[in-house]
Amino acid sequence: SERSTDGRNKIFYCKLCLNPSYSCQSLTSARYHLSHSHQIKVTDTETKAKRLRENRLQNIWA
Repeated sequence: SERSTDGRNKIFYCKLCLNPSYSCQSLTSARYHLSHSHQIKVTDTETKAKRLRENRLQNIWA
């Protein structure tokens, strides 16, 4: 992936697609492409912020 011209967004390039190449700006689209074009399943990883938020909610409601 690389930063786009505005410097904030990322562009994801598929290394498996050579001609024509495939690129997208969304991680969801990249996962979909890998799944449907190459039968590669990519699982979501839980972010640290999400894990902390869920722990905090469990502590409140436990």
